[in-house]
Amino acid sequence: MKEHIRRIKSKEIYSHYLGKNIQNEIIQILSKAVKEKIVVDLKASKYYSIFVDCIPDISHTEQMTIILRFVLILPTPDEKESYVDIREHFLSFIDINDTTGAGMTEKILETLDSHGISMQDLRGQGYDNGSNMRGKQNGVQAKILHLNSRAFYVPCSSHSLNLVVNDAVGSCLDAVTFFDIVQHLFVFFSSSTQRWNVLRQFVKGLTLKGLCETRWASRIDALKPLRHQLREIIQALESFWNIELPVSSVTATKNKTESRALLQKIDFKFVCCLITWYDVLSQIEITSKFLQEVNINIPQVVSLISNTLEYVKDYRTDEQLQKMLETARKLSVEQDIEPEFEKKRGRTKKRMFAYESHKESMTEEDSFKINFFKSILDHAIESLQDWFEILMQHNNQFNFLYSLNAKNITEDELLKKMHGFRKIIILQ
Repeated sequence: MKEHIRRIKSKEIYSHYLGKNIQNEIIQILSKAVKEKIVVDLKASKYYSIFVDCIPDISHTEQMTIILRFVLILPTPDEKESYVDIREHFLSFIDINDTTGAGMTEKILETLDSHGISMQDLRGQGYDNGSNMRGKQNGVQAKILHLNSRAFYVPCSSHSLNLVVNDAVGSCLDAVTFFDIVQHLFVFFSSSTQRWNVLRQFVKGLTLKGLCETRWASRIDALKPLRHQLREIIQALESFWNIELPVSSVTATKNKTESRALLQKIDFKFVCCLITWYDVLSQIEITSKFLQEVNINIPQVVSLISNTLEYVKDYRTDEQLQKMLETARKLSVEQDIEPEFEKKRGRTKKRMFAYESHKESMTEEDSFKINFFKSILDHAIESLQDWFEILMQHNNQFNFLYSLNAKNITEDELLKKMHGFRKIIILQ
């Protein structure tokens, strides 16, 4: 080895195992061997599913990740029995320029074909709930189903819950504004150690948390401190007006200006939004934690989504709205906040003709009800309903597999379901 390194340093040889070219070649050889082994195992299994996701890399190139999932029946070490082994293998990264459903479908088909994997043996698709993936007409799942009707599509549960919240937040300006205020509160206190120390003097236990852009369902963590310790957070903001900090006058002025701006934003509408989002996200958080269980199955997922959907529908009623407003008024009184919506000056539309009637202006409470409360809940219900319908289709086809050991199913019923299952999976 010493002699080998000497020859390298003296440039007697140029191609050596320490060079990037040979190392890259070794990596490619190993990669090819691993992929060939994966494909051999997959073909032995015959049927498989794919998982696809896309994300930009550090060079801002959109890359598609393809995962293969299949089941092998392998002999035990003594070869007297067999056991089932579920395999999930990463296949490759693929650079893509066209992120439409058609463009991504073409890349998936090219990749499978280049590895000699039959498209007709595909039995499952698992993607996030982006429109280019889940679209009923032009999404990847729809285009692959057009080529192979047995490639059942199952949306990612975590992505689905994220999109439920994402769609609801994006449905109205008040929802976006509310979460902006929540984030500004965290940024204000976390921007310096002095501000954070002031916050800790008043807030015990729960502390403010920032919002996560990718995990929308986890935003409940950012709301818990505000819901249960709003009085303490307000006191921390007010303290910048009557305590002296060991900082320059410029910093003290900035603290007072920013804290005052935040205090003005914490009004009755903010409290109503806080209670509404806290109630809805608390229910979604429960569902999210159960969905992350390792042993959860489709019937259990259907039950969880059904319960969440019913909760949101019940919460949307006028009765629940009045209960929420009453809770908000009590909380506002405790915080010395005016328990009424701020009245805004409305614009009067000039009548062009004498027969036109004066249009009655909408009250602030009605505006909140229509533009925020009903809006976010309607979007959440629509998203949950779409997800529920997809899961119900799979549940109707596969749920009997979870009752094979049940005593209340007869042999004839089981055979009938198995024949129907065989037609769906193999003979369709």
